[in-house]
Amino acid sequence: MKISSRIYEGPLQKLRTDALVVLIDNDTPLFEDEALTSIAKEVSADVKSGHLSAERIYNTPKGWNCRSVIFFSTSLQKNFSPVERIENTLAQAVQYCKNRGWLDVSILLNTPHPETARFIDAVFISQYSFTAFKSKKKESEDKTINVNFILHKNGIRLLKIRQNISLCQNLAREMVNTPANVADINFMKEHAKKIAKEGGYKYTVYESTALRKMGYNGLLTVGAGGHIPPAMAVLEYIPKVKSGKEHICLLGKGIVFDSGGISIKPAPDMWTMKGDMAGAAAVLCAMKSFVDKKPSVRVSAIVCLAENLPDSKSARPGDIFKAANGKTIHVDNTDAEGRLVLSDGLFHAGKLGATHIIDFATLTGACVVALGERIAGIMGNDDAWVDRIIDASNATGERVWRLPLPVDYRSYLDTPVADINNIGGRFGGAINGGLFLQEFVPDGIKWAHVDIAGPAFYQRKFGIFAEGATGFGVRLINRLINKE
Repeated sequence: MKISSRIYEGPLQKLRTDALVVLIDNDTPLFEDEALTSIAKEVSADVKSGHLSAERIYNTPKGWNCRSVIFFSTSLQKNFSPVERIENTLAQAVQYCKNRGWLDVSILLNTPHPETARFIDAVFISQYSFTAFKSKKKESEDKTINVNFILHKNGIRLLKIRQNISLCQNLAREMVNTPANVADINFMKEHAKKIAKEGGYKYTVYESTALRKMGYNGLLTVGAGGHIPPAMAVLEYIPKVKSGKEHICLLGKGIVFDSGGISIKPAPDMWTMKGDMAGAAAVLCAMKSFVDKKPSVRVSAIVCLAENLPDSKSARPGDIFKAANGKTIHVDNTDAEGRLVLSDGLFHAGKLGATHIIDFATLTGACVVALGERIAGIMGNDDAWVDRIIDASNATGERVWRLPLPVDYRSYLDTPVADINNIGGRFGGAINGGLFLQEFVPDGIKWAHVDIAGPAFYQRKFGIFAEGATGFGVRLINRLINKE
C-alpha cells in the first residue's frame, strides 16, 4: 500500500477524516485538546485497571466532522524505551486503520516534543512491505492511504524533511530485499548513477581494467568468481558554499551476494546474504536523501561492489595479494571478504582528500554474537569523530555500541607469509575486523567503522520494522551530516 501525507492546520472539529488517532502516554503529553483530554483520562484509568488491553474507539464527538476517534495507549507496549513505545503505537494505529479499510487517517501530535521527527519516521517506515515479486497482491496493496499529520508550528517543514529521509531509508530496504539475481552489480551501479544524476553529483565508476591499473586488488580478488566483474562506484558532492574544511567520505560494503567463496557458508539462512550489500545501499540512499537539502560540508560516497562465489577463478585460502597501499594480505578465509574490498575503498577515500571516513558494512557474524541483532558495533581511530556518530545514533534510534581497538590484539592478524592475515583467532572477531580495516586507513584521516551485520536485516518483524531489510544507517548519516 502506498502512503501520502499532508499537514492539517484547521480546527479539529472541522477535520474530515475516517479516523482521528490519539495517543495516550503516561509520561509525555502528545496532544492538546480539552475535549479529548477528558476522554483520555478515562481510557488511561481503564488501561491501568486492566479493563482495557487494546485501543478504544469513540463515535464522532458532537459537532465534529471526523468519522471516529481512536485512542491508543502507549503503556501497552512492553519492554521498549519511552520513544520506542510511541513509535510502535503509531505503527500499530495506522495498521489498525488500514485493516478496516480506512484510507484517510489523521494523527494528532500537536504538542511540541523533541522526538517528533522520529514519530513521523515511524509512520512511513512501518508502512513499508516487500511485495515486488508476488504474482498475486492483495487488493489493499494497490491503494493509497493518506495520513494527515496535526503537528505543532513548523510542522510543514519537518514533515517534508522526514518523509524524504524515511522514503530514502525504505528505498535502501527495497534494494537489500531484492534478490541477487536482480540486485546484481549492474543494478547497484545503475542506482548509484541515477542518484548521482538526481543530486547533481560527480559520478565515476571503475571497472576491472581501471581497478587493476589502480592496484585495487581487494575488489579483484573477491570478485574473481562472480559472473559480473567487480566495480567501485564513486559519488562526489562539493557544496557551492562550504563551511569548514571537512570532507566526509561515506564508504559502503557492496557484496551483492556472499556465498563465502571457497570457504563456503552453511546452507541454512544463506539466502539472507543477498543483503551483504546493505552498507552500500545505506550509503547510496543517504546520498539520495541530500538531493533536496544539500549539506554545507563536502561529502563523497564510495561503494565497493563484488559478488563472492566459488568458481575456478575464485580466490583460494592461502592466496596472497598486494593491497592498494602496498601491504600484502594473506587470504586465510575467503568468507572474510568484506574487509578486502573495503581496503580499496579506504585507500580511494584518501585519494579523494577525505578528512573523515565512516564505513558501513555487514562485516562479521561475531558482532551479532557480541551485540545481538539490533545493535551495530562501532570502532574508530578518533574519539571525537566516533562520539559524533554515536550522538547521531542516539538521535535517530539506530543503536550503536563502541568496541575497542586494542593494540595488542593486532598480533592476532600476524602471519609468517604476508604483512597481514585477513582473519584473527577464534575470539574477538568483530574487533579483529576493525583492526584489519584500520591498517588501510590513510594517515591523518579520522575514521570510524560501523558493523551493521546484526541490525541491517531482521528475519522477523520487530518494532516498526517488517521482516527483512531495515535500511540501517540512512537516518544516522543524515543526522550526522545535515543535523536533521
